[in-house]
Amino acid sequence: MKKTIILYSFLLVAVMIPFSLQCCFAQPQTPEFLWTNRMQVNDVAVSKDGNYIAAVNDTGLYYFASSSSVPIWWCEPSADYPVISVVISSNGEYVAFGTDNVGYICYFRNSRSRVNLQNPTWSSQPFPDAVTRGTFDMSDNGDYVAVGGSGESIYYFADCMTRSGSGQTSTWSNLLSGLINSVDLSSDGRYVALGGMRIAGGGFVAFYKNAFSSPYPTEPLWWSEDVWDVALDVALSDDGFAVTAVTSSSSLHYWKNAATLSGNPSANWDYGVPLYRVDASTNGDRIVAFSGQIGSLYFWANSRQRIDGTRDWIRLESETVYDAAISDDGSIIAAVTGNASGYWAYFYAYDGNLLGNAFQLDALSDKISMSADGTTVAVGGAPKSPDSLYVFETESTVTPLPVGGEIQPSNTLELIVHHVQLVAPYLLASMLAVATLITVLARTRQR
Repeated sequence: MKKTIILYSFLLVAVMIPFSLQCCFAQPQTPEFLWTNRMQVNDVAVSKDGNYIAAVNDTGLYYFASSSSVPIWWCEPSADYPVISVVISSNGEYVAFGTDNVGYICYFRNSRSRVNLQNPTWSSQPFPDAVTRGTFDMSDNGDYVAVGGSGESIYYFADCMTRSGSGQTSTWSNLLSGLINSVDLSSDGRYVALGGMRIAGGGFVAFYKNAFSSPYPTEPLWWSEDVWDVALDVALSDDGFAVTAVTSSSSLHYWKNAATLSGNPSANWDYGVPLYRVDASTNGDRIVAFSGQIGSLYFWANSRQRIDGTRDWIRLESETVYDAAISDDGSIIAAVTGNASGYWAYFYAYDGNLLGNAFQLDALSDKISMSADGTTVAVGGAPKSPDSLYVFETESTVTPLPVGGEIQPSNTLELIVHHVQLVAPYLLASMLAVATLITVLARTRQR
């Protein structure tokens, strides 16, 4: 009898442990191509929930469900104002676009229930210049919008969901002594990070705190000139802890405790290579950046704890990297590239392993956007005749990283403890099942 109990117990635990480990150590699955659309793309935005995609080109805005290549609705403004940038709320309910030439933003609510040709809910007063891609961002709930890249001022719009009509003015603005190249807004709209070129020469990075509440800021919380060259792109963690910036001829720069800094603070660590754009997980701990025409995709982990900028890995050294994005938890990285044999889309796990094979694209597609979990990825480019809007799907089963708070550097003991904690519920279920089996068998023998 004892042998029978031991045998059944061993078999049950043997079945449960692999299942438990699979739940914790599973990797992202191979990406799948979903659909393409033959349209020019100046910018593209995927909702965080992955259900909706907004793409814009010279003729207007086109709103898609991520499952179909046929737009649900569209907006076609005057040909004098080509649409060159777009942002979308987390659930796809709110969308806004920015125009070229004389810059405007146009905002749409109830986006999920619209069909066919549409007009915006409201539009802004004109800005001094175009609202370019990367200088325009929206909070997750769609109620806050930040606009830069239109001269020397940052413009912040609050209460976006309740506005209507044309000629809408910003809630607050701040004139800076520099031209803005990049704007990043925290998911709740509280923090804003900027990067650009100083009028006097060189670059700058600026940071605003409590941007969404009165009294509104009249100047940055801090302004750093520690970047030495023009800041081309910035990335901001949602908790306001980390700001990352890249420059065209010097390096990547990382500021910790950003919400508590002041004056002209120096970055906590740097990495000395020319870089073009940067993206980061929502907690600022995992970072991906690339160097454009020079090539190469770089990745850093444990950034919140670093004291130097030594990269974790580098990929695509023989490619021209046009754009890259990382999922909110930092588990999936996507990049679009070009080489002598054509244009390509690559997908990586955070450890640098390639997910499946690269996808060859029909034409230059140099813009990329992904959902929060990385499961929906949209790629777009400017060519008008070949297919240039592509949508991919990746199943992610990686345990998400926490957002906010200090993150300790990984070591073997911590990894073991972490995964034991994750497996514990499944092992407990196994133990309970074994105990039940023993009780049943014991009662059966007594009979």
